[in-house]
Amino acid sequence: MTMKRIIDFLNILALCAAFGLLAACGGKSGLDPDPEPEPEPVEENRTSDLPYCVLSELDGDILELIYSRFTGKRVSCEEAKVVFVSEKDVKDDEILSAYQRGAAVVVVSPTSDLLTFLSRHNIGFLSAETLDDCLFVAFHRSGKVFSMDDFPPANLNGLVSWVGDAHSANTSGDDLLQSIHLFSSHDYKIDNGLIFKDGKKEFRVTGEGRFEQYYSVIPLYAFKTSKSNYIGDFYIVDATFSVASSGMYAGKFNKVLPNGWTGDFMGYFLTGYNVDISLVDDKGNQVPVRFNQVPSPSTTINSQTYTSGVTWSFEAGLSGGAAGAGLSLSSGCNFSSSRTREIRDLSIIDKSSDGSIHYKLEVKNLPELVNTQPPAISRATFDFHSGWVWSVENTVESDAATHYRMKVTLSDMNYRDLCSSAPGGPYGIQNRPIEKKEFFIDLPVPNRIPCGNVKFVNSEKGKYMTDIVFIDSKSPSDPKGYHFDPSGSVYSYQECYETSLPEGTYIVQYRLGGTSCTGKNIAVKRGETLEIQSGYYVK
Repeated sequence: MTMKRIIDFLNILALCAAFGLLAACGGKSGLDPDPEPEPEPVEENRTSDLPYCVLSELDGDILELIYSRFTGKRVSCEEAKVVFVSEKDVKDDEILSAYQRGAAVVVVSPTSDLLTFLSRHNIGFLSAETLDDCLFVAFHRSGKVFSMDDFPPANLNGLVSWVGDAHSANTSGDDLLQSIHLFSSHDYKIDNGLIFKDGKKEFRVTGEGRFEQYYSVIPLYAFKTSKSNYIGDFYIVDATFSVASSGMYAGKFNKVLPNGWTGDFMGYFLTGYNVDISLVDDKGNQVPVRFNQVPSPSTTINSQTYTSGVTWSFEAGLSGGAAGAGLSLSSGCNFSSSRTREIRDLSIIDKSSDGSIHYKLEVKNLPELVNTQPPAISRATFDFHSGWVWSVENTVESDAATHYRMKVTLSDMNYRDLCSSAPGGPYGIQNRPIEKKEFFIDLPVPNRIPCGNVKFVNSEKGKYMTDIVFIDSKSPSDPKGYHFDPSGSVYSYQECYETSLPEGTYIVQYRLGGTSCTGKNIAVKRGETLEIQSGYYVK
């Protein structure tokens, strides 16, 4: 329950008490009193017993919140499954290693500066607008993202639940859906735009804007199974295009013009833009591609809402994550990011076809008079969301080299201004086109190597399991065939080490209670989970 809801609830109780007092003062009524309303149930505080780490010096009230809800053991960053850190202490060596081994990373009081770090390392993102007044933002390598902007944070149940969900998946379809996050920005400018000129005297206005694009991409590879003959790549794409026009819009003001009278001016405000996206190879050539799900939203005019995102399923063998991630399932998976969003003063025209995306966005209800304010999306930050699924057939199994790029074209972006050129005369309308711009954004290479999953359980009481390495039996002398436990963790009784390995036969080496142990003929099959016990190989 948020603080606002708690206050509303207390107000209701106070109001009920006041009516009760008035009834008591006025004597008994001949009518039976109305039954007292049952109080709204108060949601219980949830807690997490996952081991956690507070890496930064945080404010006392924040620490108190964390300690009250995260009741597990406080451990080092290397052992933690939840890491709390301030933005200024986000460091490559500690945070990246924690993120990559599957810890949930919770950043306290983030700002938009965090986006640079996240995009540089392909970690989950939120838009700069979302990060405004944000208390917590959290990321997990599965692609799950969480943000909380409740001030004061009356309830942390959302964060506790999210952390639990992020760690609950165990070799399921959710594990395949590892998002890679891409970001690009472009600044543009109307430099000294001429509004009015009389001889040598001029009136000019400068404006600055920014176009940002965010992509959450889930790369998948489908291998041939009894359920499907399809072989090839899938790319699940959720896109956000953000136009910041506050630096363009100077507002409305009067200007004393050279001929001695006062003229009105208003501008610059956005009228619309086009965005086109196609799939190309590393040389810029068009790639044969089709939509496995067509772009959403479709054409939307005269509506208050639109639906964006992806709802997708595939019932056959898939490998998930970027190349090297190594995770496969034989049963397929389901995915949905679809959501309904509000829309005001915007027409969406979708002309996407043949695997290429084309959107024309037109701002509606634009002013023709200076005394009418332009729509908010034309003079502030305007976000547009879309989603689609690409499929590229017949990419080769185990190929880690072939990669594709998105060619993004921003065109027909235009701003406008209004200015009176004579006392009492009509307003002049001037359009200010922004130069066309192309971007090339590399897509992550899917993991095209079929993999299986291994769960290695320490089954020996009183002994610790350490120094785990799986070695490819085909090439035991090749360092590339060695798969070490990257965490270097110590596993006590009934704890387990989980990993994904390319399909094949392996030798496992490890230490158990100080004794070196070796297991052989460990067969890892694509899309299957193999559980082995540490005690089985003890002589």
